[in-house]
Amino acid sequence: MFRRLKESLLEVLKDEKLRDGFEWGDIIQAWEESVGEAIRQNTKVKNINRGTLTIKTSTPVWRSELLFQKIEILEKLNKKIKAQKIKEIRFL
Repeated sequence: MFRRLKESLLEVLKDEKLRDGFEWGDIIQAWEESVGEAIRQNTKVKNINRGTLTIKTSTPVWRSELLFQKIEILEKLNKKIKAQKIKEIRFL
């Protein structure tokens, strides 16, 4: 009988561009919840294109560190968004 607000909004937002923006917010939130405070402060979600999430890091050292953690972060992200939308993470 009752539906989640997200489900209702997705039904209303049938326009592809609006839906993409709504899902973009979910991805940013999932990133922030999946990584620790230090990583969150040193990264920024830049883009998602064809299943590849692009993350800008504050320094090359952070980029190297996150490359080692990539698989673990990817698993956490996909669990948070409850879909296998993100296939790859690219760190800049």
